[in-house]
Amino acid sequence: MSIMTNSIGSIPHFRGGGGTGYTASITEITLRKDQEPLVTYTVGEDNLSITASDIAIFEDGAYSSTGTYVWTIKATGYEDNVITVEVTS
Repeated sequence: MSIMTNSIGSIPHFRGGGGTGYTASITEITLRKDQEPLVTYTVGEDNLSITASDIAIFEDGAYSSTGTYVWTIKATGYEDNVITVEVTS
């Protein structure tokens, strides 16, 4: 689990892609903001951009409000990767 800080208007992204084997195995991403219901995204070509140092989720989207966002990245053959993001103004 990792914790990072971001700001309103930033594209959701995480450092350290984990290598091509890991990124190719990503099947699902979930998001929970504060106490809101869990949202599940199936990974497809249009909603995930991976570079050697970064995983960007939904490049056309951005954080629109402050709060705590908990992302869980699920990849076949790997433990779930949980990232908590504190979004500030």
